[in-house]
Amino acid sequence: MRIFPLLLTSRLTLLLAICLSAVSTVVSAQQYDADKDDATNLEEVETVIVTARRTDEAGFDLATSWAILDQANIERVAAQHSNQLFNRVSGAWVSRGNGQESLVSLRSPVLTGAGSCGAFMTAEDG
Repeated sequence: MRIFPLLLTSRLTLLLAICLSAVSTVVSAQQYDADKDDATNLEEVETVIVTARRTDEAGFDLATSWAILDQANIERVAAQHSNQLFNRVSGAWVSRGNGQESLVSLRSPVLTGAGSCGAFMTAEDG
């Protein structure tokens, strides 16, 4: 007689497990549909306003860092690699890797902290 209650208990446990998994699948599907509906109803576009002035200002009056590397500077340095030029720019650091790569670091309010990354391209004309 002890086998029958054990089998009944096992069957009830199995039935309960099947019911719970079916319920969780239905709830999960309903949650997915709600997320999908929220994503499709997001037709509102964020408004971004950009303002600027078209007036001449001296570079020294601007609250930003800027630099010019003109032909005279480039010829005077006679750089063999771009890092020799860019390391003369305030807030910039370019380290030369194996000759094929350069690691560029710019002081920036956007690219700050550990793990901040940016993509930079340097090109040579001529």
